[in-house]
Amino acid sequence: MSLTERHLHRSPADADEIKTLEDHVRGELERHCSGMPESTPVLAGVGGTVTGIAILDQGLPSYEPDRVEGWVVEAERLGRLVERIAGSTEAERRRWTVLGRGRVDIVVAGALAVRVLVHRFQARGLICSTQGLRYGLARMAIREGA
Repeated sequence: MSLTERHLHRSPADADEIKTLEDHVRGELERHCSGMPESTPVLAGVGGTVTGIAILDQGLPSYEPDRVEGWVVEAERLGRLVERIAGSTEAERRRWTVLGRGRVDIVVAGALAVRVLVHRFQARGLICSTQGLRYGLARMAIREGA
């Protein structure tokens, strides 16, 4: 069962649903990532939710892989974007041409999970990779070394 199916039943999600979903993600992170460092400068992410966040952050009218690849969404902007996404109705998100098909109904849960991850790892932001996680991590390593 997905995070959306398990926790989000209203459109837009209400505060209790958001809290329950975020508490669930925090619990999973505590269970599976407790041995990981407390902080990281930037997290790398892949997939439709991360891509959608990067597109919305740039205000792009459509998906442009060259502009999305390597884009860093600073934590403060990410927080505002997640609030925008979580505060929207499914009907509103359907009008956002930047979200891929099949993403409109699940992007809220994904965005909330990303926000929890960025907070848990005290990251300054999230780097978007359209070419896979290893590619995103390599790009991040190059930036850190520069």
